[in-house]
Amino acid sequence: FISSDIRLSSVIFVGVRLEQEFRSWRIGLVYILSAFVGSLAAALFIKNNPTVTSSGALFGLLGVMLSVLIRNWKVYSDKALLALEFLCSYALVLFV
Repeated sequence: FISSDIRLSSVIFVGVRLEQEFRSWRIGLVYILSAFVGSLAAALFIKNNPTVTSSGALFGLLGVMLSVLIRNWKVYSDKALLALEFLCSYALVLFV
């Protein structure tokens, strides 16, 4: 239960942060497409254990967050805090 709670909290944290910068339907579309591709990849590579997970969707949102961070690097004034925020979010999701 702890893993699902952390992943749900991460989806909310990253999703709200991205929805403030972009529109809700764009982030929703990225979430749905990432979930579909992640589930498809899991179905192709893990044949004996069917899984349902939101990890692919969460990593899709983290990818969007990273691309926004890279594209707007010169605009941000507190670069170290943003990089630390991304790295902590990524590490939390990856290792839990």
